[in-house]
Amino acid sequence: MILILGQQFELNINRVCEILDYRRIPWIRLNGEDYPRSTTASIRIGKDRCEARIETADGKSARADQIRAVWARRHGLYSLGEHMHRGRREFMGKECSATILGLYSMCSHAEWMNDYHAEQRALNKPHQLRVAAQCGLAIPETLITQDPDEARVFYREHAGNVLTKAIGQSGYVPGDGAEGHAEIYANKLSVDDYDCLDRVRHGPCMLQAYAEKVIELRVTVVGTRVFATAIESQKSEKTKVDWRRYDNPNTPYYRYRLPDSTSSALIMLMRRLGLEYGAIDLVLTPKGEYVFLEVNPGGQWGWVENMTGHPIDEAIADWLALRSGMEERNVVWT
Repeated sequence: MILILGQQFELNINRVCEILDYRRIPWIRLNGEDYPRSTTASIRIGKDRCEARIETADGKSARADQIRAVWARRHGLYSLGEHMHRGRREFMGKECSATILGLYSMCSHAEWMNDYHAEQRALNKPHQLRVAAQCGLAIPETLITQDPDEARVFYREHAGNVLTKAIGQSGYVPGDGAEGHAEIYANKLSVDDYDCLDRVRHGPCMLQAYAEKVIELRVTVVGTRVFATAIESQKSEKTKVDWRRYDNPNTPYYRYRLPDSTSSALIMLMRRLGLEYGAIDLVLTPKGEYVFLEVNPGGQWGWVENMTGHPIDEAIADWLALRSGMEERNVVWT
C-alpha cells in the first residue's frame, strides 16, 4: 500500500494516482484540507501495541503496518472550523500537526519521498550550499550577515556584481491589511543599494556573487533519475536575474542533457541531504561551468512536464511502485 500526503489543488498528484490505478497498485491519499473534518487518523499505543489507522474522505482505509511507501508531497493546511477564534485555531492546528507527525513515526518502516525530518533540514539554504560544495559542485560565494560593514566589503570584493535573495525557501511576504502580499525574488544590487546597506543591521541578509548566465536550468531529480530543463532566461530583460519573474513567450524551455559528472554530483547531493525528490536550480556560465544555486525539496514539476514532455509523473509512480514492493526491479514501463 502507498500513502500519499498532499493537497486537493495539486493536479499532478491526480495524474500519478491515475498511473498507479492503471497498474493496479493500491494507494490511499490524505489531503490536508480533509483533515480532521472528513479524514480520520487514529494512533493507539500501549505496553504491547503500537498501531495507527487512516480513514480518508473517499472511503479508503489503511493501517500503518500496511504502508510500504510514503509520498509526502505536502504537509499542513488543515480543515479547521471557521467558528473557532484565532487562538483556538492556532492551537488546534498545532494539535493536528502533532498527530500527523505521530502518524509519520508509525510509518517509519516505509520508504519515504521525502522523509519529513530530512526535508526540514534540507530546506536550509546555507546547509544546501555547504553540502553541494562537498559534492564537488560549483557554488556562488555567499554571505549572510547583519553587519553593514561586512556587507560593503563583500560588495566591493565582487565589484558590485552581487545579488540578494531570501534566506528561507520561500520569498513570500504575507499581507497585513495595510499592505498587500509580496514575493521576494533574486535582485542585483545597484550603487544606490550599496549606499543603503546600513539597513542590513535590522535583520539577516543573504548576498551572493552573481553568476553570469548563458542559460538557467531547472533539474528535477526523482530517485536516481535526472530530468534537466534549459530556460533561456537571458532572452528577456524581465527574467535575466531570476527566471521566476516569468516571460514564457520569450524564454524558451526545452529538455537538456547535463554532463554525466554533473548529474552524478547532483544525485550525491540528494543522497547526502536525505532526499528522494528535489527541484534544483543551476546556472550554466559563459565559461561552461554549472553553478548550483539551491534545491527545493517540494518544488513543482507539472509545468516542466507540460513544457518539455519529461515523464516526471511516470518516474514518481515508478519510484512508489518499486519501493512499495508492488513491481519487480526489472519491469520497465513505457
